[in-house]
Amino acid sequence: MKAFARAVNRADLVAAKDPAAVCAVLEKYGKLPPQVFAKMRLPVYTDQISADALQGTADLMNHLGFTSKPVDTKEMIWP
Repeated sequence: MKAFARAVNRADLVAAKDPAAVCAVLEKYGKLPPQVFAKMRLPVYTDQISADALQGTADLMNHLGFTSKPVDTKEMIWP
């Protein structure tokens, strides 16, 4: 897991420093037209968990119908 987290963090740093590299990957593997990914906001990945962000994601998933009932994410994070 630690190796995966390091790899994700390294990839995130590369993406942040060189968005054109991300666009090249999206064009090659995602088969997206350049005009589409030119308007995309690139996600930022981290190995840190934000309780507020996690709850926001859960709320959005419920709103969009991906979950059948609201999810309280407080129980998903432990010290």
